[in-house]
Amino acid sequence: MARVLTRTTARRLTAVTGLSAALLLPAAPVACAQETSTTPQACGDAVVAEAARHDGKDYQYGATGPGAFDCSGYIQYVFAQHGVQLPRTVRDQYAASVKVDRAAVQPGDLIAYYNSSGTVTHGGIYAGGGKTWIASTGSDRVMLQSIYTDRYRVGRFG
Repeated sequence: MARVLTRTTARRLTAVTGLSAALLLPAAPVACAQETSTTPQACGDAVVAEAARHDGKDYQYGATGPGAFDCSGYIQYVFAQHGVQLPRTVRDQYAASVKVDRAAVQPGDLIAYYNSSGTVTHGGIYAGGGKTWIASTGSDRVMLQSIYTDRYRVGRFG
């Protein structure tokens, strides 16, 4: 998988923005979608590790990273680092996933929250232990949060 930025470009951006090149270039990805030897658990763990790398980054409506995210932009960005290309909205991301029973949820799965009419409106990446990594309007940042409602569905990629 090609990096979004070359190291040379990252160094130039570092000089202009003051950000570390390590923040501008993603970690070497585990290509979950393309690597047949990667187990689903290893892929899920790698996705969760990538999600955690963005802890504390700003929430911004419409943002797709890597400096700020909204919920679907965050999910899309994290999975893209592992070779999984997803649609832009959580509703479409869930529609593109393999549906999984809640009892079988694993780290790296999509948690798609829905409203009283059944429409998917928010999402996160399952981290295990009843918690998800989300980009939240409530906290204005990326954070690890407990699943806060029974109104959610589970989807899997890769």
